[in-house]
Amino acid sequence: MKILYLTWGETPRTSGAYGSQALNQFKANIALTGATGKFVAAVPLIHSGHVRERGQYTHELKNVRERLANIEYEQIPIYCAQPLIFPNRWTFKFNHIGANLRLRQLVDRFDPDVIHCRSYHATFAALRLREATSARYRILFDARGLWIDELALRKGWESSSRNYRFFRALESYLLGAADAVVAVSEGMKEYFISQAARRVETIYLSAPVRLLSSAAVRTETYVERVSVVYLGTLDSNSWHPPDELRRLIEYLLKLGLKIDLKIITMSDHAALEPIFKPLGLGSFRVVRTHSAKELAAELREADFGVLSYFRPTGVLEHRLSSVVMAIKTAEYLGAGVPILVNKHCGGAAGIVREHRVGLAYDPESFSELTRDAVISLLEPGVRRRAIDVAFAKFDIGSNAQRYASLYSSLAAPN
Repeated sequence: MKILYLTWGETPRTSGAYGSQALNQFKANIALTGATGKFVAAVPLIHSGHVRERGQYTHELKNVRERLANIEYEQIPIYCAQPLIFPNRWTFKFNHIGANLRLRQLVDRFDPDVIHCRSYHATFAALRLREATSARYRILFDARGLWIDELALRKGWESSSRNYRFFRALESYLLGAADAVVAVSEGMKEYFISQAARRVETIYLSAPVRLLSSAAVRTETYVERVSVVYLGTLDSNSWHPPDELRRLIEYLLKLGLKIDLKIITMSDHAALEPIFKPLGLGSFRVVRTHSAKELAAELREADFGVLSYFRPTGVLEHRLSSVVMAIKTAEYLGAGVPILVNKHCGGAAGIVREHRVGLAYDPESFSELTRDAVISLLEPGVRRRAIDVAFAKFDIGSNAQRYASLYSSLAAPN
């Protein structure tokens, strides 16, 4: 069996979601199946690596190849700047002109049984190539999110606009033609089914649960002082504004809890200090981590992990929010840390409610966060349950088994 993994428009890195959800997971998938794997990244000529790593990006590419080990890595140039990955109906074609020819050459040489497509763009490229040739590979559409709604929100398109209708038709084409679709939450699965996808499987986001769970699990209930951790982007121009986290911390302080707050983020540290230091916290730290081992160490003493998110308005924001899981969900639970989650973050809130591994709260009132309810999460049984849920649903090895089964079913002869 031959599996080709295709990304389109992203900047390959060993860190962040690309490293954990693409590189690490595909490597685990191939190791489990024993298949021959090939990783192909279609990358814009001008991309974020030129800004973030600058002259050091070639070293990051070396790390990407080393991470994949015996899986061959190849790169395809996309002849545009990275912002055009979020196109309108006229500029969409610039993401594919030229790059599709190079993809055809790679596919002809490798002859895959399955192309695992991480994005709408990648799926479009694989489908159009299959239609234009005699290739018989199967296509796995790994959507990761509701990209059309994200695009419309970013561009300010009304549902009646030509741009929105163009991309909604594109989504229908992808869902109807792909042999299988992967959703990362139950809400996302329900949405894709409602849009007439041929086959939808839920495979949650992945985390190195075995490593994270090695963090010490507290065995006592201690309520005089609690350690709260926030992990991930925290920026006013994102879906994770710091003001929402501040409002939550202020409410917990009103419950009479003494709070130690740690923020683990690559966002601007200096911008966060004036927002949180005046709150009268027991301690306040902002740190960065660069590996799963470092993350496990930083989560070791946490009592709660927070997914404060934002307060959606309008149809698009509510629909996008309803399916969101967020990688931090898997990472908190993997470390045995109960979650306080904004109820609008639908995928994560669903996991928290179903398995009783935290509290989903209304960010308007916080009424669910009574002192007794919050303190009850400090019980050791909650932490043990969080790790069990993480192993069952988010562990990279468990997900490799799910992908291996999916690959085999797709590659099997009709």
